[in-house]
Amino acid sequence: MGASSNSVVVLDDRDPRIVYSAGWGLNQSSIAYDGTLHKATEQGLTASLQYTGMQVIVMGCVGEASVYGQATASYAVDGKGYEATNNFALASNFATLSCNVTLFMSPTLPYGQHTLEITMDSDPPNTLWIDFISYQSANVTVPIQSSQYAIFPQYCTSPPFH
Repeated sequence: MGASSNSVVVLDDRDPRIVYSAGWGLNQSSIAYDGTLHKATEQGLTASLQYTGMQVIVMGCVGEASVYGQATASYAVDGKGYEATNNFALASNFATLSCNVTLFMSPTLPYGQHTLEITMDSDPPNTLWIDFISYQSANVTVPIQSSQYAIFPQYCTSPPFH
């Protein structure tokens, strides 16, 4: 469920270190990292992760707005809110769902224990898809970049569920 390389830890959405509030759905998907996606469709649903490191990235999926909406979420690290990455323009290029999309990337923080909190801010039909969360686990001077996840590009032509 978790992989690490070059001080970057990758946690699949099913990793028990990611704590979801009641109401999140779990979908099987051949296009997702490790075969699953967590989804939120109700305002107020939360997910959290405690990690030791410097920077955290939330990767997920976006899709056709007429099908999946354009979910908004709040992201906070150690109680401080940060702006989410808006990748909905990417979704307009696909008829269904596109994964390996950066939903949030924190700034580089001082090395130590941190808590990531994700809160779904929109209602159905808007869907927030979380595929995996990664973080820089070592005290190094070079921050991770979302482009490092190019090894996971996935696109589909049909809904990702089975």
